[in-house]
Amino acid sequence: MIVEHFYHNTRKQLNYKAKAMVVTASRLHAVKYYLEMKKYIKKRGYESDIKPLVAFSGSVKDEGKEHTEASLNGFSDKEIPEKFDKDGYNILTVAYKFQTGFDQPLLHTMYVDQRLKSVKAVQTLSRLNRIYPGKTDTFVIYFVNTSKEIQEAFEPYYIKTEIDESSDPNQLYDLKSELDSFQIYWKPEIDNFAKIFFRAIHA
Repeated sequence: MIVEHFYHNTRKQLNYKAKAMVVTASRLHAVKYYLEMKKYIKKRGYESDIKPLVAFSGSVKDEGKEHTEASLNGFSDKEIPEKFDKDGYNILTVAYKFQTGFDQPLLHTMYVDQRLKSVKAVQTLSRLNRIYPGKTDTFVIYFVNTSKEIQEAFEPYYIKTEIDESSDPNQLYDLKSELDSFQIYWKPEIDNFAKIFFRAIHA
C-alpha cells in the first residue's frame, strides 16, 4: 500500500520531487519494511521511480543475517541526509532516527507505523512542515494512532484564543512601529517572502 500510494500520489507532488518518510516501531521493523519495499518495487518495475533508504542505529539481526545502514543503503550513515536530498532517493524508512531535527523541505508524505504521543508526535509530524515553493499541503497515513490521539498531542501547542472586542488599529500601528525599531527584519525581506508565499498558494 505504501509503495502504491507513493507511486500514484506523492511521487507527482512538487513537480515529481516529493519525498516520503516511513516511521516504524523498531529497528527490526525498519529493516523489514525496507527489504519488503525493495522486493515489491522490483516486482512492480518501479525501480526508476522509487529509490528507498533506511535509517536506524547500530546493527539488526533478521533471519540469521546482520544488517546495518551501510550494508543496506550502500554508503555510510553520515551520507544519508545528503543522499536523500540529491541522489533521487525519495522514501526514507526510519526507526527513531530523523524523527526530530531533520529538515528536508521536499518531505511531503509520512506513513506512520509507530505509536506517537505528546511531544514525540508533534516533533515527528512537524518534519513535514518545512516550506518549499509550490508546497501547499502534506499527507499523513496513521497505521497505529487515531486522529483523536494526534489532535490531543497537538492541542497544548495550538490553544484557541477568542477575542470579544475588535482590535484597535492604532494599537496595531504602534506595535508595528515598535517592532520596526528593532531592525530585525527589513521590508524587502517581507516583500520577497510574500511574493514566494502567495505565488505558491495560487500556483
